Amino acid sequence: MIKTKNNGFTVVELVIVVVIIGIISTIGFVQYSSSQKRSRDAIRQSHVAKIVEALETYYVSNGRYPNYSMFPGPGRTGSTIPNTAWFNSSNVSWDNLFNLLKPYIGDTKLVDPINTNTAWTAAGVNNYNYSYFSGGYCGVAVGQMYILVYRLESGKVINTLEGECLTNPLNLYGNNSSNYRVVRR
Repeated sequence: MIKTKNNGFTVVELVIVVVIIGIISTIGFVQYSSSQKRSRDAIRQSHVAKIVEALETYYVSNGRYPNYSMFPGPGRTGSTIPNTAWFNSSNVSWDNLFNLLKPYIGDTKLVDPINTNTAWTAAGVNNYNYSYFSGGYCGVAVGQMYILVYRLESGKVINTLEGECLTNPLNLYGNNSSNYRVVRR
């Protein structure tokens, strides 16, 4: 009887190899996805810092923060989401705000890396929202405070509050939104 040498793989060996490749691929995908989220969050935090710097420079030059009444004609309203006191990076109202800040921020329009359309940050989507608030909040006049709302994908919430809010304090917005609020007296 002649013995033949079998040089092939068994089905069990092939299944084990496929399972191992699947596990390694899954781990790699999860790491890649997490890395992308951290990268987008870093971009968001950089954008917020630049927007805040532009708003503060605008304030020094004009004695107030920007609001929708500074726009001429029919384009003078803010966003429809959540209301006209807000500027939303997912619609034309952000262009209006950006045009006011352009001398202080440069030509690169800063929008959220995902920039979800037709919603606002507190609804759990990713975009930037700015409001000057029309009065009654924190006991200051119109143009003397603002809030910038954004959302980090990591779920981390950053609540930067500068200035005292004596009346009608603003709370964090929903769905893991972060705030940057400045109040001038």
